Amino acid sequence: MVNTLRRLALTAGAAAAAFALTVLPASANASTTWTVGPNAYSPFTATSVSSVELTFPPPNTPSSSFAVHCTSSSLGGLLSSATGNPAEVGQVTAMAFGINACTYPPVIGLVGVVATGPMHFIAEDYASGVTSGHIDAISIQITWGACQFTEVGQASATYRNSTARLSVRSTAGQLAVVNPTPGCAPLVTTDRVPTIRAEYTVVASGTTLFPTLVGSNP
Repeated sequence: MVNTLRRLALTAGAAAAAFALTVLPASANASTTWTVGPNAYSPFTATSVSSVELTFPPPNTPSSSFAVHCTSSSLGGLLSSATGNPAEVGQVTAMAFGINACTYPPVIGLVGVVATGPMHFIAEDYASGVTSGHIDAISIQITWGACQFTEVGQASATYRNSTARLSVRSTAGQLAVVNPTPGCAPLVTTDRVPTIRAEYTVVASGTTLFPTLVGSNP
C-alpha cells in the first residue's frame, strides 16, 4: 500500500512538473517591446468600415435588449512605441460621429452620441501580425429626448497590421451605464450592461500608409 501511494505521489509530481514546463514558456515569451511603424510616434486617423453598435442587453426578463446604431464614425489620435506588458501603445484623442448618423429605431428623431476625454489602447498580446488588448477610459454620452446617460469602462480590441483594422468588441461587464436622467426610466437604468462593436481602418495622418504595431520579447 505504501509503495502504491509513493508511486502515485511520484506520478502526480511528474505531471505537475510537466504542466509547469508547458505553461512557463508562454508567459516568458509575452511581448514586452512594442514597435510602431513607419515612425515610433505616428499620428493617425481612422474611419469606420461598418456601423458602430451600442447594444444594451436586458438586465432581467421580461425586459428586452435595444441598440443605438451609428452609420459613420471617425477617430483621431497617436500610436507610439512602448515597453512593458501591458503597455499603452496609443491614445484616441478624438471620436466623432457623422451628422444624423446615430439612431435608435423606436425613438422619433435622432440620437446624440458624444465621446469625451482621451481613450487609451493597451497592448497585451501579439501573434501573427495581430495585437490584442483593450481600449481603456471609454466615456460616451448618449442623449435622446429627455433621456441622457453615459457609457463608461473599457472594451476588448485588436489591431491587424495587414489590413490596418482596429476592431473593438466589448464583453459583458466591461462597460457600465452611469448617471441616467429620470427621463431614461424604465428603458435605461444602471442595471443595464452595455456592449460596443466597432471596426475602423487606420491610416497615418496625412498619408495613405497603414501604421504597423509589432510586439516582441528581445
